[in-house]
Formats: sequence, C-alpha cells, structure tokens
Amino acid sequence: MIRHNFTGGVRLERSRYNTVSGCVFEGNDSLALYNDQESFQNNFTGNTVSQGAFKPGETVSRGFHLEGRENLVSANLIAPGAGYGLILSGERQNVSENTIIASKGDSCMLIENLKSSLVKDNFLSGGSVSLRGLNPGNRVVDNR
Repeated sequence: MIRHNFTGGVRLERSRYNTVSGCVFEGNDSLALYNDQESFQNNFTGNTVSQGAFKPGETVSRGFHLEGRENLVSANLIAPGAGYGLILSGERQNVSENTIIASKGDSCMLIENLKSSLVKDNFLSGGSVSLRGLNPGNRVVDNR
C-alpha cells in the first residue's frame, strides 16, 4: 500500500519490462503511477487507486499517466478523487478492462497524441473519454 505519499506513487523513467501489480494507492497528492515516454513494455495490472482523506474534510488522490510504448494496462480500479483517472499518450498501448470512476465534472480518461493503440472494454463511471491532439491508428471501442 502506498498511502498518503506527498511526493507521488511509482515513477518509472527509462524503464522496461517492469510489472506494477496488486498495489493500493490511497490519499496521494500527486500521480499514483507515472511512466515516461522513454519507457516501454511495462505491465500495470490489478492496482487500486482510491480516494482517501489525508486532511480533515479533503479527499485527494490521483490516477495513472502513461507515456512510452507497448505497455499493458488492465484490470485496475482507478477512482482518483480529482482530475483524470488515466492519461494515455505514446504508442502501441494496450488498455483494457479497467474501471475508472470520475469525480463530478471530470473525464475518466484523456487520450493525448496516442498512436496505434487499443483502448477497449473499460468501464467509465461518471465520465467519458476526452481526446486531445492527433490520435492516428487507434481503436477506442466498447468503453462504457
């Protein structure tokens, strides 16, 4: 469990062939998981990002920001508390079967300049997918 971490959760820079699985991120004031544009072939599966109060009356947590290429993102439960649950860019990402719960007025997912990727069968509660920039060759299907 990564809880009440004021510097963020897991930060992968220039990483490859890593797995982040079965982690609980609660009450963090910045991203639960960040994967930079030089990272590739990482697996992010079965994690939970939950809203948690770390100051009386305040609920804050953040989701995943994934760049890079050829990453697998599946079966995560992401309820970030504020902002996007999942931000995707890079290329050849495989994103499926995640549950993303948006806060009031927020989108669940931002797809920004993503290329040749599959974003499929994600359950989006309280929000939708936002597209920004050029997104060539993607299949964004059956997200509901």
